[in-house]
Amino acid sequence: MSMSKPNFDTMSKAELRAYVIAHQDDQEAFYALVDSLTANQSAVKYPASMTPQDIQKAVLEQIQKRNDEDSRRRFRKNINEASLEIGKSEVNLQDT
Repeated sequence: MSMSKPNFDTMSKAELRAYVIAHQDDQEAFYALVDSLTANQSAVKYPASMTPQDIQKAVLEQIQKRNDEDSRRRFRKNINEASLEIGKSEVNLQDT
């Protein structure tokens, strides 16, 4: 009679860790543990004591920060592309 595997998605990290230690040859369990440990590493955590207004302000600040970072990335990309175009134009002028 074969035992069915537990549902790793419903296990806490501690339960999953204990299961992996007890069943070291179960790769599926190991990968489920790794996935659970690396999930949402970039998630921003806020204290439970924050008011809804504080949370809204913090979220808007995070959105603005990401928008600023995206704008800087686009700006750098555009500058790099423009530099390449200028370099091509200079080469074309020298060829004529």
